[in-house]
Amino acid sequence: MNTQKKRFAIILFSLLASSISHAAEFYFEKDAALPLVYVTGAFRGGATQDPDGKSGVTDIMGKLMLRGTKNKSKQQIDLALDDMGGSLEFETRSEFIAFRGMVLSENLPAFLSLLDEVLTSPSFRAQDLEKLKKEQGSQLLDELASDRNLVRLRFDEDFFKGHPYSKPAYGKLKDLQTLTVADVQKQYARLITQSQMVMLASGDTSKDAFSSFLDDVKAKRNNVSRLFPIPDFNNEPKKLRVVIFDKPDRTQTQILIGQKGVAITDPEIDALELANHAFGGGTFHARLMVELRVKRGWTYGAGSAFRAGSNPHSW
Repeated sequence: MNTQKKRFAIILFSLLASSISHAAEFYFEKDAALPLVYVTGAFRGGATQDPDGKSGVTDIMGKLMLRGTKNKSKQQIDLALDDMGGSLEFETRSEFIAFRGMVLSENLPAFLSLLDEVLTSPSFRAQDLEKLKKEQGSQLLDELASDRNLVRLRFDEDFFKGHPYSKPAYGKLKDLQTLTVADVQKQYARLITQSQMVMLASGDTSKDAFSSFLDDVKAKRNNVSRLFPIPDFNNEPKKLRVVIFDKPDRTQTQILIGQKGVAITDPEIDALELANHAFGGGTFHARLMVELRVKRGWTYGAGSAFRAGSNPHSW
């Protein structure tokens, strides 16, 4: 599943870079090695589309969609997935959101029927929202207690200050507390439309198996919306900036060094990814790991990576 997620993410970012708004798109790859089907229903948008003062509303919206439809509770959705040997999860990225699932190929029709219901008739119950806000708030506090997560969040906030890439996927605690059902419904109307949808699937089935599902979603979510544009980042610091979080009780130090990267459409992206793999790709043969861990024993691990985006993100 992780390999499928990575492949689908690469395809999605490539599609994101082409335009703000399209008709629904569908891409399928046959693979009969196992009696399984992998499905990703993605929508252009993501955390960059959170309105000011409403950070986290996109992530909350997607998670609420899996917590109940107009005809099913969360427990009924979970039970239906168990019965068909399937799974369905939600993910928020900077520039897209994705409902990712896997199911036994013989149960694909039932799975697509359930996915249709999740996408087109969410309940957005007030009691579910309040419960989720509490859970999300606890999760944010846990993340801030993790030094690794803390430096990643603060790097984006500080480096991309004033740019949509600075918005955290899970929101800020003070913003989450103010979110209402009306906020979630408004974001749903903006993002969950056939004009923003990209459907990816692979497995032991055929492309025709998705026809009725796609037609139904297009018919029910046929409104057209415009996303907030994501401008190029032109405010890169002109000199070195250092931000330090002093935690004297810690026995380890997390260090993150970054600069402006490239867009996924950059003609040199493949060569840059290859070079980065040799320099800091995370293996024990990468130069950073060899010099800092293997030779000197200064760290448990060191690596580097390009953050993907339709506009230049970070490295």
